[in-house]
Amino acid sequence: MGMDETISTDTAGETEPRRRKADPTGLSGWVQKLGESGMPVFAHTARDISLVSDSSNSGAAELSRVVLQDAAMTAKLLRVANSPIFNPMGISISTVSRAVVVLGFQEVRGICLSIAVVESILKGKQKQHVIEEMARSFHAAVQARSFARKRKDTSPEEVFIATLLFHLGDMAFWAFAGEAAQKMDSAIQQRPDEQAEKLQSDVLGFRFRDLTLGLSKEWKLGRLLDQSLEGKSDKNPRAGNV
Repeated sequence: MGMDETISTDTAGETEPRRRKADPTGLSGWVQKLGESGMPVFAHTARDISLVSDSSNSGAAELSRVVLQDAAMTAKLLRVANSPIFNPMGISISTVSRAVVVLGFQEVRGICLSIAVVESILKGKQKQHVIEEMARSFHAAVQARSFARKRKDTSPEEVFIATLLFHLGDMAFWAFAGEAAQKMDSAIQQRPDEQAEKLQSDVLGFRFRDLTLGLSKEWKLGRLLDQSLEGKSDKNPRAGNV
């Protein structure tokens, strides 16, 4: 009996560390979780791409270097760059640097960030919510870019990127939050008429918008996105396009 008890105790002790870690509490905890275990590859890639500037002659070369570190992204970029939507003239594009020349620096950067979002988010769970959020984000981004071009914005692609990532927190949460996402989903089903941000605050203690802002600042996704999330269109009118 004593031996059995010892074995039982040891076994319990061995299995304890294997249990799933509890979900984090608070906004900062979720920002850290998504960066470390949910979307670390996206966080790294997005930060590198966002930090590349086209204000110098080295911009195109630096962007090419970042993209070429990821073979899968390189292949997807070239496929998109040769599609009729982005390349209606049918100009052959076989290198990243050529894509930058033909499509433009901002266009290629926007495509790369889009690819990074899709690749990372679709690895998560809660597929229905993720797909719905992603579809809305891409639709909104295309519309925002079109509107920005009509307004002669200095960088329509920057507006596209900021709009695309405006609901990054929503997508990341549904993809990687596990039990917390299930809890949130149940709350939505039980309180279908509740205002979305109020429901998020009640259940999670923060809004998805706050999570996006936290991720944006942590991963340095761009000042325009930050200002849009903070509602600072008075300081930067371009934020109102997002």
